[in-house]
Amino acid sequence: MKGKKITQSTDDALEAIEPRGGITIGWAGVTRRVYRFEYVLAALLGLLLALPLPLMLLRGLTGEPIMEWHKGIPPVAKTTAVHYGIYGRWETLAKKATGKASEFQEAFARSFGGRTTLREIHSELVTEGFGVSPVPEVLIGRNKWLFYTVNDSIRGFQGIDPFTSKELDQIQKRLMKRRDDANSHGARYVFVLAPDKQTAYPEKMPDGYRQIGPSRGAQMIAYLEKNPGIDSLDLLPSLQSAKTADPEHPLYLQMDTHWSSYGAYIGYRTLAEKLQQQFPTVRPMQPDEFDMTQVSRRYGDLSMMIQRGKQTEIETVPVPHITPSHLPESAAWGYYEKVSKTGKTVSTTYPDGEIGKAIIFHDSFMKKMSPYLTRHFRRAVWHWGEYDPTLVAREKPDIVIEEHIERHLWTWTGRKSK
Repeated sequence: MKGKKITQSTDDALEAIEPRGGITIGWAGVTRRVYRFEYVLAALLGLLLALPLPLMLLRGLTGEPIMEWHKGIPPVAKTTAVHYGIYGRWETLAKKATGKASEFQEAFARSFGGRTTLREIHSELVTEGFGVSPVPEVLIGRNKWLFYTVNDSIRGFQGIDPFTSKELDQIQKRLMKRRDDANSHGARYVFVLAPDKQTAYPEKMPDGYRQIGPSRGAQMIAYLEKNPGIDSLDLLPSLQSAKTADPEHPLYLQMDTHWSSYGAYIGYRTLAEKLQQQFPTVRPMQPDEFDMTQVSRRYGDLSMMIQRGKQTEIETVPVPHITPSHLPESAAWGYYEKVSKTGKTVSTTYPDGEIGKAIIFHDSFMKKMSPYLTRHFRRAVWHWGEYDPTLVAREKPDIVIEEHIERHLWTWTGRKSK
């Protein structure tokens, strides 16, 4: 009787809400009334569940790839290489379905309608509500500064698990081999080390990440100084001096792993002064030759990785007062003359350069430095990747510059990436 009263009471309540609606349904001897508002709720739920499908059909493979680099998600390039029209994208997706099922599943998951919006909402809740990063590759520091954690770079900054003597010797021998190769073709060799963001801005790291020993970059530079043979340049002291002298112009980007244009200029000037020691006619560009322009920047690589790519920050960009018309805008980053197993190569020419030929082996940190540096070489070959002896043999340059970010040293030891 008690159960019957509860059922009757519920029906009465529903009848009071919608006295004229509903039908009686029965199943296995149990009956109840279904009301119109329940149909409406079911319809709304059905529409919500079906919404991803039309979104996928309209957009095909997502035009704004999600930067998901943590374990279990393939790199963006494997699944979002196509950016042309609805039908072209789905044609490519269909081809993957007939070729390799796993690739189709990855592309389908990445293309799921509303995925980006859902991840942005999740990121907003996690980062703003709890102050933590939704992905392990990004660490949120003080004042919402973001730091890259790959290649065990955070532990390397803290001085935890430092390089062993054997590993430091291994790195030096690698550099000496490259120096000897450059020298055999009549070129001088300079190794340039760009510091990781956390090394340059330790005060922006979150609490609990203090240094207990020298960073791995500091270890390597100290080892090279103790064991002469490599003409090396550590950019950290110059960046630290510039940060102290002009704290209003950040040297690294808050939402990106790279340095700012102003930080790149400081790195350029330090390198140009180094080149001046070997080529006295080189004249580094001085601060009074630039206008400091404020530019609003979006889509930092780290902010995109945590789905906060729509945020903006102000970047200081040193713009020369006079830019010759024949000066390359940059090292032609929009295209490559040659792509090989060791990297991507472009070349620039500048008739008024003080140095004849140069080869610059580098990583992404050279991108913002190149507009300043390229004017010192009548011909420069820029190779984004590892040292390539065949390139040196072909060009026979006057100087070989090899630039790497601090965390890249980890990969030279043979340790597995973390």
